[in-house]
Amino acid sequence: ISEVSHPRNTLNKLYGYTKINDNQESVDIVEDMIPVLIKLIEDDASGVYHFANEGTISPKELADLIGNNSYITRKKEDQDLDMHFAGRAKRVTSYIKSNKIPLLPDIRVRAKQVCEKWKRSYKSQMKISEALEHGSSSGKTGADFEGGKE
Repeated sequence: ISEVSHPRNTLNKLYGYTKINDNQESVDIVEDMIPVLIKLIEDDASGVYHFANEGTISPKELADLIGNNSYITRKKEDQDLDMHFAGRAKRVTSYIKSNKIPLLPDIRVRAKQVCEKWKRSYKSQMKISEALEHGSSSGKTGADFEGGKE
C-alpha cells in the first residue's frame, strides 16, 4: 500500500470493493521500503530481499481505515469457492518474514498514518479530476490547470 492514491494502489481498490475479506495478511508500505532499498543500492547489495512490515492486518481493517463502509465482509474460504466456480485460481494469503534485513515498522501503527495520508491524496485527485472534467466542458484542458492558468 502507499499513501499516494493511484489506481493500482490496494487502498484505491479496497475503497471500491463491495466484498472484502477479513483474513490477516502481510502488507508492505511503499514509503517504508524506499529508504531501505536506497541503502541496499548504496551498499551494492545483491540477492533476494523480502520487504515486509511487521505484523499482519486484514483487508477489512484497511477498508475501515480509509472509510469504505459499504461492503460485505466475507471469509477467504468463501472467496476461494467463488473463484473456483468461476474457473479462476485461489487468492494466496502470505505471511512474510525477512532474514536479511529487519522488518519494516509495525503495520498496525503505520496503516493508520498511511491511510490518513491516502485519504487526503485521494480527495485531492478527485478534486483535480472534477476540475478537469468541468474544464473540458468549458473548452479548457488539463494543460490550463497544470500551467497555473486557473
